[in-house]
Amino acid sequence: MDHPSDRILGLDIAGGRRKAVEVAITENGASIISISSHLIDERVRPETALNGSKNYFSIADNLVMVKEVSIANPDAGKIDEQIKFELKHSLPDDPEQFCYDTIETNQKNRFICLLTRRTVLSDLLAKENNISGFKMRAVALGLGFLCYCDNQPGGLMCLTDFSVNRASLCFIYDKRIVALGHFDWQRLTSGSDRDIFRLAAELKTFLNFKLNSLGRHYPDAALASLYICGHSFADEDIEILERKLALKVSEPAIRLSCLSDSVSETGIAAIDFLVALGLTTE
Repeated sequence: MDHPSDRILGLDIAGGRRKAVEVAITENGASIISISSHLIDERVRPETALNGSKNYFSIADNLVMVKEVSIANPDAGKIDEQIKFELKHSLPDDPEQFCYDTIETNQKNRFICLLTRRTVLSDLLAKENNISGFKMRAVALGLGFLCYCDNQPGGLMCLTDFSVNRASLCFIYDKRIVALGHFDWQRLTSGSDRDIFRLAAELKTFLNFKLNSLGRHYPDAALASLYICGHSFADEDIEILERKLALKVSEPAIRLSCLSDSVSETGIAAIDFLVALGLTTE
C-alpha cells in the first residue's frame, strides 16, 4: 500500500474553500486516510496531494450541461456513438467543443449525458497540477453517498449538498443515479425562521419540477426521503423542512468502517466532504 497508485485524492473546490479527501484502496475496500479544508485565499496545497496519486477535481454544476438521452436499441452496441448522434442537433455549438460523460440509469435505454466545454477543462488544467479527471459536483455527491454511506433506501430519494451558494442535488432510485440538478440559495441567518421557510419553498418548487419530469419514466415512484449535508441545520430547521416538504429529512451517515483512526481523531465531520469523497470513486 505504499505505492502512490493505491491512493486517490478528491479535491472539491467550491464556496471559497478547498476540501480534500485522500482514500487508500486495499483488498478490503476503501479507507479514508486524510481529510482537510483550506480557504482558497490561503493558497495552501493539501498535504495529501502525493506525487503520483490520482487526483480528481469537482466541476461546478452550472458549468456542466445535463441532457437526458433515450436510445431506441441499446443492445445494438456503440452506445457512445448513438448518444452523440442523438445529442448532435440539440447542442448550441460544434459537438467537438464539448467533452462527454455518460451515466447509466436503471432503465437500459435511458442515459444522463454530461457535457462540459473543453475550454472549461482547459482552464482548470491550467490552474492545477497532476489532474487525473473531473466530476460534476452533483454526480460526485451521489457517488459519495452510494459508495461511503450506510442509510440507503431502495426507493426514490434526493440527496442535497448546501456547502456552497449553489445547492447540488442528486436523485437516486434503487441505488442508481436517475436525475441531477442545482439551484441558488442563500445561507440561513441564525435564528431566522423566514430564511428556512424561504428555503423550504424554493426546495419544494425545485423538487416538484424534477419529480414531474421523473414521473414520465418512473410513474410509480414517490419521493421517500431527503438527505441534506454541507450546512449545519438546527433541529428546528429540519422540523420545518419536514413539515413543509412532507418528507423525512436527515443527514447521510458515513460508514465508520471507511474512516481510518487518524481521520476519526481529527473530529472533522466527514459528511461535509461527501462531494470530495465521491470524486475518489473511479
